[in-house]
Amino acid sequence: MIIRRATLAFCLAALPFCLAAALAAPAHADKATEAMQNALSLYRQGNLGRAYVKIEDAAAAIERIYSARYAKTFPRAPRGWRADAVKSSAATKKQLGRGMSLSRNYVMPGATSVAKAELLVDDSGLVAGLIENLKKRGNSPRGGTRPIEIKGAGTAYLSGNPQSRYMTLSILIDRRFYIRISANRVDRPDVVVQQILKGWDFAALRKADGLK
Repeated sequence: MIIRRATLAFCLAALPFCLAAALAAPAHADKATEAMQNALSLYRQGNLGRAYVKIEDAAAAIERIYSARYAKTFPRAPRGWRADAVKSSAATKKQLGRGMSLSRNYVMPGATSVAKAELLVDDSGLVAGLIENLKKRGNSPRGGTRPIEIKGAGTAYLSGNPQSRYMTLSILIDRRFYIRISANRVDRPDVVVQQILKGWDFAALRKADGLK
């Protein structure tokens, strides 16, 4: 109970910041604001159990706000391709703790070619470790990975072989956003993954996260 009370106290202390985020996104603001105000009222009444539930409701509403913001930054489909709706992955999110995982599939109508853009938002250091592994492979002559510079983003890592018609491109932005783009059954997969990445709105991504 002491631990739970301490957790509630921490969460409720952050309510002003959470309210600001909720009010900036009207679509979910009412639910988030109402849940947080109810949580504060219940906490002051000593009803910790119901207050905790309301805190979780507020967190879920705010998560939907951020998910919608991140989704808007995803690249459009390259010419001749079709982009599906952006989806969130609950399975991957469990591994990220407070992080978030979203993805979008791209298909070429009338062909078997497919591509996928994935975004992991993480503040635990997990995504930084993924990039470190790619760096090591990129420094190895047999690693099958090579670094390339992306304007406005930094160093990305291209893995795979164009002859295999499958390649992936990975990049870490601000040590928080891990982006991975793959293309399969494509004649020039290296070109496709770079086209998709260059279409990503990095400024909007940072703004959505409140970094800029």
